[in-house]
Amino acid sequence: MLGDRFNGISELLMVGFALGDSEGVFYWHPDDVMRLLNLIRWGYLFFDKKEKQAALKLLAKLGKNGKATAGRVFDFKRETHQDLRNVFLEHFYSIDFWEKHVDHFNLYDYLCLIRNKKPAPFLENTLLQGKVERFLRNVSRSLPGSITRITDTNKLPEIYEKVSVLAFLGSPHFQNKASDIFKMSFDPEKVLHLLLICRNFSDRVWLLEQYFKYMQDTAVPLAHWWKLIVDFFEKLSVKERSKIIKIFIDTRLPLIPEGFKSHLFRILEDSDPTIIGLSDWENWIKKHHISPFYTLLSIIKMKHPQIFQLIENNYDYFKEEFSFYLFEILYKINRRKTLQLVKKLYPLSSPKIRLYCAVFLVNKNYREYSPYILEFLREAGNNKHKQDILKRFYGVEALIPIVEANKNFKEELRYLLYDRELFYQLVRLNVRLWPEEVKRIILESKIPYSEGEGIPLLRACEKLPDLYRKKMLIKICEADIDETFRLNADSSLVRHYPGEFLKLAYNREYYRHFFKKTLMAQAYQNLSYKVLRHDLVLNLKDPKPGVNVNRRIDFICEALTKKEARGELNIQDLQHILKEFNRPVERMLLRKLRHHVHKRYFQDGEKDE
Repeated sequence: MLGDRFNGISELLMVGFALGDSEGVFYWHPDDVMRLLNLIRWGYLFFDKKEKQAALKLLAKLGKNGKATAGRVFDFKRETHQDLRNVFLEHFYSIDFWEKHVDHFNLYDYLCLIRNKKPAPFLENTLLQGKVERFLRNVSRSLPGSITRITDTNKLPEIYEKVSVLAFLGSPHFQNKASDIFKMSFDPEKVLHLLLICRNFSDRVWLLEQYFKYMQDTAVPLAHWWKLIVDFFEKLSVKERSKIIKIFIDTRLPLIPEGFKSHLFRILEDSDPTIIGLSDWENWIKKHHISPFYTLLSIIKMKHPQIFQLIENNYDYFKEEFSFYLFEILYKINRRKTLQLVKKLYPLSSPKIRLYCAVFLVNKNYREYSPYILEFLREAGNNKHKQDILKRFYGVEALIPIVEANKNFKEELRYLLYDRELFYQLVRLNVRLWPEEVKRIILESKIPYSEGEGIPLLRACEKLPDLYRKKMLIKICEADIDETFRLNADSSLVRHYPGEFLKLAYNREYYRHFFKKTLMAQAYQNLSYKVLRHDLVLNLKDPKPGVNVNRRIDFICEALTKKEARGELNIQDLQHILKEFNRPVERMLLRKLRHHVHKRYFQDGEKDE
């Protein structure tokens, strides 16, 4: 039990407890943890292989003291068991460690670093660079130099592993050796792995060329596209990403599936304009007919000074892709040119783009465009196409001041309330549009069963004044709704009224059907420290019948830990609580609390008194 010392327990049994249950060590008294570290330090040599592995994993969890002990007991130079070397590298590897022990790293040590995505060492020290180059030369010599020398295909996995070390450490021999191996056996999965771990940019470009060269007559699997477009680009700098994307679009765009094309253009929003210029975009527009929306979005986000000239030159291509959101970005780049562009678009565009133009211009004090907006809203009552435009209108919040400036017009908008989806779209951003009407309609709404209609209602309720919002969120959570909708409704109640959610959760009927552990934990974390402390003391002094006190205290302690991380925890106050309750049952319940209060000191390597 936490707080009690391991008096009368043999050292062997104590170590056995620790290795068998490493998480349980956090419940131990700090003095016993220090004693355990000392026992491991002097007894490690007598452990068998499994015990050594368990000891290293345990030490990795015990902060600075554990790391220091591992450094004393593990002899990296003389250790012959690769499994133990791998465990040590997985938990204790650092660049400093590599610099001190570079002479003792073997091929499989580097493979372990690759598997665990450890950082490649940066060779700033000339002496160390020479040592690594000698190691790489030895690895390179052990690889076949031509197709004729590969006779046993069973050795190919080992050969690919050696090549991956050359790629990982940036060997100058990588391309020559890899080229010979690809001629013998091209494994697309392993080549993609090489691409993800490659250190040199030139090697990455070469690998891409090899991949498409060998796969030109084969359909590239979707999983491979994911690695190429998503995983690979995350590892690159902006300059490297821009160079490779340019190669992709210039040479491989027709091969890329549509879903990944859009992702490619989203990545381009953060491209380097010195590498991908507007001339490249113009060439791609003419050559590939790429998505106008993603093209426009990417170009605008580049904030290139010649962006307006490009739009003018390709006006017909872009004219149906503008939105209120894009106008605002352009306005930040150049106000005068943006206003000129929007005024030019207004008479020539479809009703949707014209509405975007009008709302944008009215917001910039061009009031002469407001009649079009009001007329559009009037006609929307009998025009399904215009209703659909409003439902997808990203600038709907910009309508609020326009409608409010025309007081008599509010009454004319009542018919829009009968379209539920449109009503929620307009109302969710500002309930001032129809104050009394909105409150009455929402409060009298029948709660939808499914997520489709339920989510817009939920978002509208979240915009209501506090009293109405509370009533409606509770009403939704108590209703018979499907699980997906319930998860969203519960999350909203937890976010706004965690105490009300907990009352519902501890109701027996609700608890049995709808209890969600993560939401319960989040609700407690949203409570104030004062409420958490009061609830803790209340549960200890006067636990209610039928309530799982252990579970409640677990939630409270987890929330207190979060507050400790944010500096909101009063440790002296909690220590006072610990002293106040001394009976055995209460101390059992408080073990979790004491564990959380002191875990920070274990991790920092400090000893708690």
